[in-house]
Amino acid sequence: MQTLYSVENKYPLAGKSLLHIFFPGDLREDEKKKWVDYEILAKEEIMQAGKIEG
Repeated sequence: MQTLYSVENKYPLAGKSLLHIFFPGDLREDEKKKWVDYEILAKEEIMQAGKIEG
């Protein structure tokens, strides 16, 4: 899981896209929360990039 967190830190949404491949079962509650937090950060970055570009 730590490797996917590292991928997600460097390439937002990329780590999450691989999550079901390496962890096909249920996630622990702390892992679920971490992925929700990553998704929120990615959306914020996308929104910020849109404001900068146009």
